[in-house]
Amino acid sequence: MALEIIGFPRSNFVRTVRMVAEEKGVPYEHIAAMPHSDEVKA
Repeated sequence: MALEIIGFPRSNFVRTVRMVAEEKGVPYEHIAAMPHSDEVKA
């Protein structure tokens, strides 16, 4: 099962989590979503 990273692609926080996942070899799926959208609130 892959980690789901939900957030705006240009967010510093999202980029940091993605970089750490890459460095550690953790499989992840990035789901691009705008802040305060229904996807993020769910």
